[in-house]
Amino acid sequence: MGANFSAVLEHNLYNNQSLESFLEDLNNRNDLFSTIHKVTNNNGNQWWWARKLDLANSFDSTPTNWVRDLIKNTEEAKKQKRYKYSSIWEEVMEEGTITLMSPDSVFSMLINQNILELSCLIRWSSFLKDKKTQSSLRCICKELCSYFKKSNCIYMSETFCASDYIYDGKSMEEYKNDLLERFGNPKQTIDEMYVKLEEGWGWTSEGYYIDSFNIK
Repeated sequence: MGANFSAVLEHNLYNNQSLESFLEDLNNRNDLFSTIHKVTNNNGNQWWWARKLDLANSFDSTPTNWVRDLIKNTEEAKKQKRYKYSSIWEEVMEEGTITLMSPDSVFSMLINQNILELSCLIRWSSFLKDKKTQSSLRCICKELCSYFKKSNCIYMSETFCASDYIYDGKSMEEYKNDLLERFGNPKQTIDEMYVKLEEGWGWTSEGYYIDSFNIK
């Protein structure tokens, strides 16, 4: 299956200060995010907010010039940090979501007011079959859950569109209820999500798994 890893968890980011503190801690607190730092924060690179830029509404009518102007205005807005909204939280409230990107954009977190989806370029099949990859990703999810003081997260292939629930502003309870209605009870183990098909047909992924952590 051509899908990447996806995990959904609750957060406690309910104002601009908590969002800014989360980013600062994510970049600087190795005691809280040791696995995340090992995997993503290399060579001093940092996570960053993919904020909406304040761009001009009109451009040159010539298509070639329009593209040129768009590129130029985008680069200028980035350099000047000219954003559409005055704060990160305002963007969440107005747009419904905001995205946090890792160094090199290998990982991302799509965040609404209630939950976030952790996505990455690691293939879903690698998470299911490779125990080392699986262990690292579970450690990352545990670190995030621990930071937010939440005890579980949900793993599911990105092909089942967890991001749709983020964009729709759903809560964790609403997400769980919909998964229960669509797929039944969660799988008992991660291995159960990997289903080998008849010879020559490869494999498929079924259902979802709720990982529980002992959060102090």
